[in-house]
Amino acid sequence: SSGVIPNDDCKPAFDKVRLGKVKYVTYKIDDKAEKTEVCAIGETKDDVIIRYGFVFVAAARRSSLFFFVLASRDLSFSNLTPNVSLFILFTTFVYERVQAEFKFEKFLSLLPETESRYAVLDWDVTTDDGRQFSKLFFISWVPDSCKAKEKMLYASSKQSLRNALSGVHLDHQAADMDDVTEEIFTLKALGK
Repeated sequence: SSGVIPNDDCKPAFDKVRLGKVKYVTYKIDDKAEKTEVCAIGETKDDVIIRYGFVFVAAARRSSLFFFVLASRDLSFSNLTPNVSLFILFTTFVYERVQAEFKFEKFLSLLPETESRYAVLDWDVTTDDGRQFSKLFFISWVPDSCKAKEKMLYASSKQSLRNALSGVHLDHQAADMDDVTEEIFTLKALGK
């Protein structure tokens, strides 16, 4: 087989996209032209933010037992005297899941004007009747300004990476920014 093979990090990075944890991942061929490697992983689709935590504590001093609640992220017991014993009864955290905002412009900024890349993009679409779904795109980014040797290397190595990433729905070839617009991805995802 000709071309460069993917390194061990390529599939796990793709799985993050496939499982909906991140929106995209970009890949490049290393400087020695030996392996395809992860270049950038997009922001997570949603993050868990801990708003505050409660620690329910029992403190024993000599023969007395006290109960109290600490509501803080940074808990410190360094100011207690040595004859106080603490027993943490249980902890609970209040958290919420927030949706990270996908910035298409940030993804586009990872596609250099003079260097080739591969990318996997999780593209969300809404049909005319309101149904929502997403498609995974495998993008081969080979700008016209690249040298012929680089173009041939990326062309001969594409299938090796593509085969390692099972679960991609659509392939997309791009040479300039006019080939990677929101409209193009949406129409292609909708089968138009």
